[in-house]
Amino acid sequence: MNYFTDRLREPSTWRGLALLGSVFASKYVSPEQALQVVEYGLGIAGVFGLFTPDKR
Repeated sequence: MNYFTDRLREPSTWRGLALLGSVFASKYVSPEQALQVVEYGLGIAGVFGLFTPDKR
């Protein structure tokens, strides 16, 4: 269990979850909406990248 909690503390995990969520969510909507879903997913991943520190 410690392994999973350690991974959840890493910024790359949050970026990956945002990207995976947008990919899977885009499969269940219309093509026009899929583009927006992917754009939002990329934006969320970018925000995680901006505001979460890298490990030293």
